[in-house]
Amino acid sequence: MKVGILAVGSHAERHGAALPPDTDARIAEHIAREASKRTNVEFLGVMKKSYELPGIDTGEHQTLDELAGELKEKLEQARASGFEAIVLVNGHGGNLDLGERLDALQSETGVRVKFNSRIIELEVAHAATEEVSIGSAIGIADESKISEHANAEKHPEVGFVGFKDARAL
Repeated sequence: MKVGILAVGSHAERHGAALPPDTDARIAEHIAREASKRTNVEFLGVMKKSYELPGIDTGEHQTLDELAGELKEKLEQARASGFEAIVLVNGHGGNLDLGERLDALQSETGVRVKFNSRIIELEVAHAATEEVSIGSAIGIADESKISEHANAEKHPEVGFVGFKDARAL
């Protein structure tokens, strides 16, 4: 069976002072590339769209339909290239709702999808300790800005401290 690896994250989302706006996509890409190297499974790229849950305004996101549409295009391209299955490495919590669309997308494209959101499952809070630590380990965090990063008034998205409704989710 020919299997590929694809990453999905978020590209334009506030992550405090120490992390870049594309943190989620870069973490997902790093994990996907490492998995590709270790398994000799082809890395197929990073999706451009992402979805966010209602009530969370941390950046620019697309609709769930747009995200599912991009995945369908990627699956159709993969199928045309002989891939039978895709591991989709997810680095953004809002994208979890994409899981609800996978059965239909697999049926429509004939490509099996394993949706791997383990990094999200391990994360306790948005842009907090876990993401900063991973960002530091892969070289995308600006450690000189850690003190500013923790300023909740300036960066309410860190840990969603300024997003009361989001914390309730």
